[in-house]
Amino acid sequence: MQHSAFADSARLSCGLRCVLLLLAATLSNSVHAQIQRQHGAHVHGEATLNLALDASQLTLTLEAPGMSFAGFEHAPRDGGERKTLDDTIAALKAPAGWLVLPPAAGCKLDEAKVTPHGFGGTYTAEQGGDAHGAHSDFDAAYRFTCATPAALRALDLRLFERFPSLHKLRINLVLPERQDSVTLVPGDTRVTLSP
Repeated sequence: MQHSAFADSARLSCGLRCVLLLLAATLSNSVHAQIQRQHGAHVHGEATLNLALDASQLTLTLEAPGMSFAGFEHAPRDGGERKTLDDTIAALKAPAGWLVLPPAAGCKLDEAKVTPHGFGGTYTAEQGGDAHGAHSDFDAAYRFTCATPAALRALDLRLFERFPSLHKLRINLVLPERQDSVTLVPGDTRVTLSP
């Protein structure tokens, strides 16, 4: 019996297709990200985290206005603001400082990518940001491989502790058993993935 590419793709589970669509929409400087920056979804103090689990792969994408993480949205005006921006990028590149995964899951970070947009100066030239600095933001993507994904029953997000300008975190979940959305506010850090 011959298998066609169409038949093979039809066998993909909805979860995997959803993960692939989510990744295609948010992992890179896609048209979607450009539209987001130009037409809204830019609310100071808020951020969106997309979390997808497929087999042993855990993928997270994080999007936020510059104000939510750095506390400003213009080109750094002095050494203090430059340090704040550099520290913010470094903190986002090291998710172990704000993301606590269950040790039993055995998750290893494979990739972390952080892209600041619109902070002027070298950030504009390197990242294609807005030269006027009207709306600056951060896009970040993380990929983990987990040895025991069934142990990923919950995780703690300590973004509010690390970034005091953040007041609301919307989380979109694409999990093997469900697709859901939850919202966290300061003092609320735990996200339940499975019972």
